[in-house]
Amino acid sequence: MRAREKTERKYKKPKEEYSPEMDIAWEKMSARELQCIYWAIRGYQNDEVGDKLCIEGVTVERHMGQVYQKTNISAVEGSAVRKLL
Repeated sequence: MRAREKTERKYKKPKEEYSPEMDIAWEKMSARELQCIYWAIRGYQNDEVGDKLCIEGVTVERHMGQVYQKTNISAVEGSAVRKLL
């Protein structure tokens, strides 16, 4: 019975709690990164975001890469979130 209890504890889902690190990440974002996020979460592709902001799509990719790095989100996770929104 004890082995079963240990197994159950081992595979419990981690608690999702507020992380003050996220606030710090948002404070470190540049104005352009925040603009890219704004359009990206509304479903625009990098080239479309670039057109709205008068920059190249590649530059938008770079800004989004910085966002992912600052928030510890992988590009794959970021893409999945963008598709869900």
